[in-house]
Amino acid sequence: MFKNISLEEALEYESESLITLFDYSSDYPDTLLHDNHITWIDNYREMLYKFRQYSPDQVSKMINSDYRIEIEMPYLPETGTFTWKYLYGKITADLKKFKQYHSKGKFVYVLTNPAFDFVKIGKAVNPQKRLEQINNAGVVSEWKLSYALPVENDYMIENSVHRYLSEFRRGTDQGSSREFFDVTLEKAIKTIEMLAKDFKRGEPTYY
Repeated sequence: MFKNISLEEALEYESESLITLFDYSSDYPDTLLHDNHITWIDNYREMLYKFRQYSPDQVSKMINSDYRIEIEMPYLPETGTFTWKYLYGKITADLKKFKQYHSKGKFVYVLTNPAFDFVKIGKAVNPQKRLEQINNAGVVSEWKLSYALPVENDYMIENSVHRYLSEFRRGTDQGSSREFFDVTLEKAIKTIEMLAKDFKRGEPTYY
């Protein structure tokens, strides 16, 4: 979900390089909102070009913006109405990771463990090697690879799944709590399949 912020807040975050702003317009407007407005459009056009195999709507989903900025536009006397424009902001550090991992994107996977009633959802170029790394870290009860889905961008899909299941995240003594979720294997798989339906590179593997 987006966090709504004002244009003033967005400009402050942008000036500190904390967020990158996007205007999802396809053309340059006649009236600019700000001196940086063309940059915001160019940021989006860069993403459209980078992911040109996808539709603009899919690219917008891939960006997975953190912030939305609602701007009331001038009154239109000919129609007697006000209109609103939206800008979107992505945390710059996450955007850098997103671009970095796109070329590496391979699998989003689910691990299960008979000693726990929760699952681990992560990403990896090779899920089997990742499983070996996790189990070689001195865990008391070994994890099992239960599901892996090849995707266009593992970082984007993993991030989307983690956000969607954020209310089920839980802490453990098995490492970072970021990837552990108190859901069934079936729910984890259903969530991944739903969020990755437009970005699958093949059929899933069940173990």
